[in-house]
Amino acid sequence: MVEDITIYRQYNRSVGGAVAYPLSRVQRIEASAGLLNVSWDIERKIRYLSLGEDETIDLEAPDAITLAQSSVALVYDNSLWGVASPLLGQRYRLEIGANVGTLDFFNAVADYRKYVMPVRPLTIAARLLHFGRYGRDAEDSDRLQPLFLGYDGFVRGYEYGSFDFVEECNADGSCPNYTNLFGSKMLIGNLEVRFPPLGLLGIGSGLFGFLPIEMVLFGDAGIAWWEGHDVSDPAQRDLLRPFFLGGERRPVYSAGAGLRMNVFGFMIIELDYVYPFSRERGGHLQFSFIPGF
Repeated sequence: MVEDITIYRQYNRSVGGAVAYPLSRVQRIEASAGLLNVSWDIERKIRYLSLGEDETIDLEAPDAITLAQSSVALVYDNSLWGVASPLLGQRYRLEIGANVGTLDFFNAVADYRKYVMPVRPLTIAARLLHFGRYGRDAEDSDRLQPLFLGYDGFVRGYEYGSFDFVEECNADGSCPNYTNLFGSKMLIGNLEVRFPPLGLLGIGSGLFGFLPIEMVLFGDAGIAWWEGHDVSDPAQRDLLRPFFLGGERRPVYSAGAGLRMNVFGFMIIELDYVYPFSRERGGHLQFSFIPGF
């Protein structure tokens, strides 16, 4: 028997600083600058179990990159927090960042969040988020980690480890339900209804009852895409581009319900039952460690 493993390593070295200037108690300007160096190595390990011998082969890795980075952002936050997520107010962040050096590109972030409480203790929370890389080297997927819709806090139900590539891929090896989650740009929308189930039932005192738990009903949607300028085949380029730019990529959707809990003020855990509408797998449980948006 032979065990064949390929190991990818990435090394990040950086130095930088940041400053913030308050415009008011709820609004500020942030600026940052720094230097980043990233290198990789790829190693293949072959273990011959029957012989008790190992062989290690160094494979060719991408060249290291060095980037001078800077960014400026306008930030607003007057939100009132509960035990695991905001209850009232609004938050936004508008940011532009430049990366110059081995690769030249810039990042753009537009993140808006609104929280309203039409009836106490019910909160309706909404978020619209765009994150994108633009410029000459924005789509260098060999050296830049692609953006991914399935990370915790983005579109639930599409996380890395949840895909069965035998069940959900085509006979030719293509897996569009998975690859369509990656891109150099993404647009995400989230809607949640939040309420404290114990407090609503009067179990314990205060808004949240005797345990710091909130229940959420949610719907998520998102789309990731590439510009595809370096793809010569128009048909392949259309597969990378979103429908609103004349391509074929469509948003992915999910919905479900979950519980968030504040664990002694140390961390927030979330357990969701989520149904992803844009893939073969049906409803399943998803666990995460992030607060509500």
